[in-house]
Amino acid sequence: MATLKPRTGTRLSVEEFMELPDTFDKRKMELDEGELYIMPRLRTGHQALQGDLIWYFQGYLRTFDDPPAEVLHDVIVALSLERRILYSPDLAVILRGSRAVVTDRTVEGPPDIVVEILSSDHRRDLVRKRQVYAEAASQDTGFSTGGKASPPCWNCVMASTWNGQCWTPTPP
Repeated sequence: MATLKPRTGTRLSVEEFMELPDTFDKRKMELDEGELYIMPRLRTGHQALQGDLIWYFQGYLRTFDDPPAEVLHDVIVALSLERRILYSPDLAVILRGSRAVVTDRTVEGPPDIVVEILSSDHRRDLVRKRQVYAEAASQDTGFSTGGKASPPCWNCVMASTWNGQCWTPTPP
């Protein structure tokens, strides 16, 4: 099932987006350059893979007396308030000492690790969202592209529910 853009071309401010109520059927909503995107309800394979990844990360972190990170899901990540970009990744890992700030409703800034589980409509995740995550991470770390294309999003893990593959680009 494809990601839906409202037919009306709904454009929202960050404040209007944050005031939207949760949907009754638990659809994910994101704001991209001020445009509202509504994702379909998660399929069972997507939910299972997300649950397994959360369990894996949290289990690993429990082996530490003082865990070096926290794992978040079902959270809004504010990548750029000026450009009105708020995404809802399947999993976000925030390392202790990270520049990303966790509030009661959002993560402000790019997470240290982002997991996006690809759906059958994966073009937006692989192209647009990956590019935005890379830009946000490079701005956050001070990495300069020198006017060239942004570096690969090395802190993004893309996982597929239809072929069981997970991959991440090689760090720059």
